[in-house]
Amino acid sequence: MDQLESWLNDSRDFEKRHRFYWQAAMADFDFGVNRLGPGYRQGLDIHLTAFRSAMVGLPAHGAQGQVAQAQQLMRALSQEACSDSQLMHAWRDIVSAVRDSQCYEDISARTLLLRALLERSGRRSAEVMRSLSGVLLDGLVDVQMARLNLGDIKDLGALSHQDVTSAAGLPEESRLTLCERLLTTPPRQAHHVVWHAFAKARIAGMVQTFGPITLYNRDWFHGNAAGDGPFRGQLPGVLRTWRAEQQEARACVPGTRSSMTAGRAPSIVCDRCAIHSLTAVPSHRGRPRR
Repeated sequence: MDQLESWLNDSRDFEKRHRFYWQAAMADFDFGVNRLGPGYRQGLDIHLTAFRSAMVGLPAHGAQGQVAQAQQLMRALSQEACSDSQLMHAWRDIVSAVRDSQCYEDISARTLLLRALLERSGRRSAEVMRSLSGVLLDGLVDVQMARLNLGDIKDLGALSHQDVTSAAGLPEESRLTLCERLLTTPPRQAHHVVWHAFAKARIAGMVQTFGPITLYNRDWFHGNAAGDGPFRGQLPGVLRTWRAEQQEARACVPGTRSSMTAGRAPSIVCDRCAIHSLTAVPSHRGRPRR
């Protein structure tokens, strides 16, 4: 689907030599659709039919309107493909294939599809699949962790070494229901601030910004973060907040000396700054990735 979407978004003028690649991408798309599980495919049937109809006759000269319609339908198809309802269909197709003792290739293909959908929906596929496997195997710790993540319990309680290999005692249907709830748990949101230190590096000035990445000269950074440099206002917000908290703490405890080794994450950064010559701070908002 990604390859076909790339061709739809290709702004180059159509030439005859492009037709083969379009048709090859369309053939791959149709092959993939035909291998979908019955429940998952039925859930996408309306979107698939509309998109396939919009693609008839493409590529062609002067078909910008048709291409625009196909692009819109492709976006709708992509969005629906990894929705919670489609995740459920994909999961139930796997369960049905296992219960019906279908061939390994079919089960493997449906499992790979579920992994891909989890990634496209912003979830950590490896983490989710591990949780599902543990619950299906009826592991006590895995079941308790699933319940904790879903908010069914407030804490794990006291666990012994024997509990690691103990069974939870859940019947199969209860385990499958728990798995479905895990699948549709919204992906976690987080704010990431990642610090890197580079040795034997230099930049043109004291601060340089490249999109979401900001580079700081070591001496400039340390002087303003740990000391009373005149450019403290140019520090990242997380460090300005940290400085304010440290100043407030020192005001409450007379005689406390400023130290970048106290407090939270910035201490790690400045320890690195004292060793290396450059610090880079990429900062962005988004879903956590593996």
